Amino acid sequence: YSTQLRKIKQDFQPYYDLWTSAELWMTKSNDWYLGNWEKMIASEVDTIHLEKTKVIFQTLKYFKDKCQGPNAAKMQQICEQLKKSLEEFKPYLPVIQALRHDGCLLYTSPSPRDQRGSRMPASA
Repeated sequence: YSTQLRKIKQDFQPYYDLWTSAELWMTKSNDWYLGNWEKMIASEVDTIHLEKTKVIFQTLKYFKDKCQGPNAAKMQQICEQLKKSLEEFKPYLPVIQALRHDGCLLYTSPSPRDQRGSRMPASA
């Protein structure tokens, strides 16, 4: 009985990974594209992007190499769409890291030395 259950879990895992990754990526990336910039945490963005990229490459490989049947092509298509979304977001990562890490001067509160109330350069 436990061998059968283990096999069912193993067969189901790529589907679970795909759908949970897709849900998290779609929710978070939408928040990052449209949400409050000041609430964005650069390390979280980077971690989620990296983790979901790995998962999608693994599930895509599974659906190409090991999955047979009528749903295999559809699962590959979904993986490809998610992979494309992750790749399109990738160029934003260095900007997010530069502007939303803890030491960034553009988004910190004014220092007592700064009488103008902003740390944004005057030329900006």
